[in-house]
Formats: sequence, structure tokens, C-alpha cells
Amino acid sequence: MLLALGVICFPFVRDYLGPDFSIDQIWLLFIPLIVYVQDPGQRSLRYGWLAGVSLLAYLILGAHVFAYFAACCTIFLILESQLGKLNELSAVAVILITPAVTYVFDIFGFPIRLKLTQIAVGVLNLFGSEALAQGNFILIDGKEYSVDAVCMGLNM
Repeated sequence: MLLALGVICFPFVRDYLGPDFSIDQIWLLFIPLIVYVQDPGQRSLRYGWLAGVSLLAYLILGAHVFAYFAACCTIFLILESQLGKLNELSAVAVILITPAVTYVFDIFGFPIRLKLTQIAVGVLNLFGSEALAQGNFILIDGKEYSVDAVCMGLNM
């Protein structure tokens, strides 16, 4: 049943995650370490309603994030109904590893970079440099340096 679900959901999840496998998707290798049965034998159907709501939202809104959540919740439903309750970190991991979270970091990341640039310029000026902040760029002696998204630590 899990194999059939995987075959059905693969095109949606592949389109949602992107066409190429990158280092940003290395988390896929850690899923077996994060998702485990915490209470063997204690079966549950708690992910059933989440899968249904997510599928309904996907059919109405057409956003692939809901198809992703529906697929993950269905897999969790099957695991919990057969093996036992999963740990709570499983649900948190599914939310955190979605590209939707990456988009949120991208949206709020630019203001963070601007503030980091101002802080860096303040520190450089404190130690005697003549630095100037322009957006997310630092100008020192006619040379331009940029504060990249990786410097914030949000993409680690």
C-alpha cells in the first residue's frame, strides 16, 4: 500500500520539491532517523483527518503544498494504523522540510540581511574602518562586499 501511494504521489512531490536534487534537499536522507514508532502497538488514526483536510485543500486551491501534506499524512496514517504511534518530531519535520518554509525564510531573509549589514558596518567603523552600508552591500575603500543569505544561518 505504501509503495502504491509512493508511486501515485511521486509526480506531485517531485514537482513540489523541484526538478533537481540539491544539497538543500539532503534532509531526505535523514527521514528514517527522524520518523520512528514511539509507542509500538498503540495504533492511531490521528493523521486521517489531516490527510483528508489537506487533500480537500489541494483539490479546492490547487496548491502543491497541500498535496505534499496529504501524502505525508497518509503515509503517517498507514504507519500509525499498522505499527503504532509515531513520535511528535515526525509531524514537525514534515512541516520544517517543506519548500514553503524556505520561501518564508527567503521573504523575511532580506530584511535580516539588511540589519546584519548595518551591524557589520557598525562593528567595522568601531574598529577604525570607513565602511558604508548600501542595502545588503558594504563599501570599504571603494570595494563592494555583499551579505549573502547563507551568512544568516537560515539555510543551514
